[in-house]
Amino acid sequence: MAKWNSQTTIGGTAVAVDDLLLLSDQSQAAGSRDRNISVSDLSYATGRFSVGQTGHGLSVGDCVWFDGADYVEATADTKSNARVIGVIVEVIDVDNIVIQSTGFAFGLSGLSAGSTYYLQDAGGLGTSPGTVVVPVLLASSTSTGWLLFATQNEPDVEEGTWTPAYTFSTSGSATTTSTYGRYVRVGNLVSFWCRIATASISSPTGNATITGLPFVSNSTANYRAGVAIGAAIDFGSAKTNLFAYVSNNESQVTLVDNNTNAGVSFLTGGDFGSSSGDNVLVLGGSYATA
Repeated sequence: MAKWNSQTTIGGTAVAVDDLLLLSDQSQAAGSRDRNISVSDLSYATGRFSVGQTGHGLSVGDCVWFDGADYVEATADTKSNARVIGVIVEVIDVDNIVIQSTGFAFGLSGLSAGSTYYLQDAGGLGTSPGTVVVPVLLASSTSTGWLLFATQNEPDVEEGTWTPAYTFSTSGSATTTSTYGRYVRVGNLVSFWCRIATASISSPTGNATITGLPFVSNSTANYRAGVAIGAAIDFGSAKTNLFAYVSNNESQVTLVDNNTNAGVSFLTGGDFGSSSGDNVLVLGGSYATA
């Protein structure tokens, strides 16, 4: 009959980095199976790896991605720079580093237990999201935490601002005031919203559009994405039948002033009011990118 010995479980916080753990190597003969390994060395089998890279210039706590030749610091300012694959947990010397890509990280500093840390626009970690939202670590102490990297199967998430502007197809211009624009992109779906008004106009003629959307839309022929208009105020005349959409392969909102059912009539420069603060539009919608 097998005999089992009940032992107290060792929690992760009960051992130090340089403590030794006793292991049993079952490939060896009975009586020669005892082995030991440090907690630090064991971590190399669970997400840590050392890298030799001449003049790496990296510091503990830096997030990194691989550019095909070197490990470089990741930043949250753009999607291409925010592809985090690991965090520097040890700098051995100017040419050698230790990167951790999964699991429980130790060797960090300046953390606050219970806080989530995000990749920052200028690199490094902070408790507020950057332009591209990349949660990196959930701190368990001032120097340790669980890594939270998104898997490759999860959609990329990005959020930021954009600047709406009125543009006219023939000639003329408009200077805007009190504008506001934000967006969230999840995968290839972009949700956006904005407020726009004019401070002044200069002889606008032709069809009016709102330009400046953060990404070009899907290029599929006949693609259209409807846009909801929440307010249309202080144009040259009341706009009670104003509609909007994003067309294919564009980064602008087309504005339609339909008063009949006999085809499409677009909002034009002649519809604009001339006083400061006129031509207010509040709108929002979603569209697919390429």
